Amino acid sequence: MSYADFVSKSLASNAGFKAAVEKIKSLKSGDKVLLFPHDDPDGLTAGAILETLIKSRGASVRTVILPTYELSAKELEENLKGENLVVIADKGTIGYYDDYTSKADILVIDHHPPQSGEINHATVFNPSVKQYTQTSTSHIAHMIATALGVADSKTDYLALVGMKADWAIEPATDFVCEYCKTFYAEALAKYPALVAKVKAAPTMFEVKQRDVTTLLNQIGEFYFVLSGGGFQYYYEPRQNEFAYDVLKASAFAPWKDFDGFRASLSEKLITAAIFEHFRQDWSNLSSLFDYSVELGAKGNQKIYFFIGNDVRWMPMAGSVKLYDFKQRAGGAEIAFIMTNLEPGGGVHFSFRSTGGELHLGKLASETAEALIAKYGNRGVISGGGHPVAAECKTRAAGVPLIDALKIFFDKLDVVIKG
Repeated sequence: MSYADFVSKSLASNAGFKAAVEKIKSLKSGDKVLLFPHDDPDGLTAGAILETLIKSRGASVRTVILPTYELSAKELEENLKGENLVVIADKGTIGYYDDYTSKADILVIDHHPPQSGEINHATVFNPSVKQYTQTSTSHIAHMIATALGVADSKTDYLALVGMKADWAIEPATDFVCEYCKTFYAEALAKYPALVAKVKAAPTMFEVKQRDVTTLLNQIGEFYFVLSGGGFQYYYEPRQNEFAYDVLKASAFAPWKDFDGFRASLSEKLITAAIFEHFRQDWSNLSSLFDYSVELGAKGNQKIYFFIGNDVRWMPMAGSVKLYDFKQRAGGAEIAFIMTNLEPGGGVHFSFRSTGGELHLGKLASETAEALIAKYGNRGVISGGGHPVAAECKTRAAGVPLIDALKIFFDKLDVVIKG
């Protein structure tokens, strides 16, 4: 099946996809759109694609990038300036988004498992609504672009960066999620230099092997660092907005290597300084997770636990360590639960696994809901994700670390070791 056939078949069978395409197709000159993309690379690449689609219809778009995953009612009210349509991209498929339809027409473009109830009134295009389907929001945005006939090499490139940064593809190990296979097969033929395996320093995405990488992995890591990865690991003020501007301004070219890509950027000095700060921080993480403990087990899945203070890049470094644990455990399935006390006092739980009985997205969501029940601050406190990767953050909600740990362990159903 070709990618065009896949899109055509999906359009015919997925009512949310068809409704999303029709909603964007109906836009015209004079219409105003407010776009909220998630601030990680998948959200930003999806946002850049969606901006292109909206502008292609003659409508104007204003993009607001917030340092939160869920879009709260307060954030919507503070930013809504009379727009006809609000597009929420890669910021969850969350039941209370239905409440926002009283304020504006709502379109949700997402790939995360739904949480906090069903959405019945807003328009939703999310392949995971009925059953979890691994993909990325950038890929979903590209499907809309293809259905509208405006996909090109730039939207291809943006989709690939978002897919890589959100683990929907792994060209260094030839992994491609089922939902992305038709798109990736054609991209592989069109952009071989992006996905060719090369001997170079491993990126944060080299978790199952550290021998080879690809230019796409290097670019994905670059934008992960530049955006703060959705975790607000910033080296410059308003860094997520800066990353978005750099991403949109970057014209795709058949770069031969990572140096060629970096040389093509409009903001060479600032991006180079940010990336160098990251490399220094990353090098300091090499032995930190050796102090993790084996907490217990869920069936045949071993659970490891880490707690730290101001650990930058914890989720990504932990993903690398996850497979070290798996190797040490003789190939057993592993879940790694990382806890970080952030400089502002917020608590960040990051969950990663190689597979097993624990559904990490549900664990993160249930932990967040229990924290919200006690402390309020929905949107400031948030949590959710995928079966094998998820996050829960309290941010500035004033949750003491000890309370966050008590609530989390109350939700963690494992057999404690010893």
